[in-house]
Formats: sequence, structure tokens, C-alpha cells
Amino acid sequence: MAVTEKKNIWLWSTSDGTPPPIRTYKMAGTQGVLMPGAPVELNSSGLLELSDTDDVTMLGYVMGVVDKSKAWPLTAALSANDEVRVMVVRAGDIYAVYCDNNDSDAAAAQNAPIVGTAYGMRVSSLSGAIGYVTLDINETSTTMFTVVDLASNVEPTKFTTSDSPGVVLVKHTGTLQG
Repeated sequence: MAVTEKKNIWLWSTSDGTPPPIRTYKMAGTQGVLMPGAPVELNSSGLLELSDTDDVTMLGYVMGVVDKSKAWPLTAALSANDEVRVMVVRAGDIYAVYCDNNDSDAAAAQNAPIVGTAYGMRVSSLSGAIGYVTLDINETSTTMFTVVDLASNVEPTKFTTSDSPGVVLVKHTGTLQG
């Protein structure tokens, strides 16, 4: 089934009980309209670029803009060198993320060999969901996340193994730039 809802990754817990750092970075030009939570990486010039599905390098997730005269969420693309605030990803922190299979909703089944497996990050390019981050259970060659548990095991009153899309808990295991 096609993706049925907008969805994005979110912070579940931190390894040390403190929030991840939020830092200011300048954007590269021509990145399109950023959405809250969009994944980003640093390019070779030290400017932020939006991440895409094939990336294995990650800095963090866009949390806002520095220039408060700009509307947030954004309705237009930023210019080169505009500043944004980024929540920097740390290796030990755990994120909750919805599952998909090539842009279709997917359950996080208990009997599937999902826990302990490394999967790729899908950054959606579908209309109405552009920039949303999910875990692609069909991508194990270009990996960004390792599943540490199913959300249904930790919060069974909120999540089940029959939810579609299902939610898994992951650690970032790609190359982290923070």
C-alpha cells in the first residue's frame, strides 16, 4: 500500500539523559524548501545540504531558522548562507522512525529479523511527503540506522506489531559529522 500519512523521525531517548546539541550552520544554495526535521549533512565547503535516500553521512535534523523574519515552517527556499538551527545526531541516542518498503507503508513485525539489522534511510520525494524520513526495510546495502527495538515492545499501549506503518527504535550508524 502507498504511504498513507506524513511521517518523520523523532528523538526517543538520549544515551546520557541530556538533549542533543543544537547548533547553527549556513545553508548551501539551491536546497529547496526545508521542512521541520529535514535531515542534513555538511558538504565539502562546510555548508549544509539536504540529505537524500542514498546518503550514509549525517549531521542532524533541521529545527528552525536563525532569521526570525522568515516564516517557520518555511514556505520558500532559503538563500545560500542563510542560517538554520540543527539538532546534531549523536551515535548513542535513540530515534523512533516509521517503516516503509520502497515508499509504501510497512509493519514492524516481531517475527521478522528486524532488531539488530542495519537499514537505509528513505528521504521521501513523494508529493505531500517531501523530506520526511523513514526506515526502508528493503534497503540493507546503503545503511544509516540499526534497529535496537520495536516501539511496540517498549510502549505496547501506543504501538503494535500490526501498525502500518510500524515504528522501530534506531541508532544512527552511518558516518556522523557531529
